[in-house]
Amino acid sequence: MVGPTRIAVRASEHFPEGSQWVDGDQMFRVERLSRRDAVPDDQWGPIWSVMGTLADLHGSDDVRLTVWFDD
Repeated sequence: MVGPTRIAVRASEHFPEGSQWVDGDQMFRVERLSRRDAVPDDQWGPIWSVMGTLADLHGSDDVRLTVWFDD
C-alpha cells in the first residue's frame, strides 16, 4: 500500500494530469498551473525582482525561496 506521504511527494505518478474524480459533492481535477497562475506578479513581483538580483550575484543554483502558508 502506498502511504499518503509518498502520494503527496510523487502525486503525478498516482494522479496524472487530466485525472478527475468525485468525492461526495465535490469534483477534483488534476491540472498543471504556471507559476503566474498560482502566484501572480502583481502580488509577488517585488520578490521575483529580489530573487533575480540574488541569482545575478550568486548564481541561480544558489538561490531558493521557501514559503509557508497558514490559514
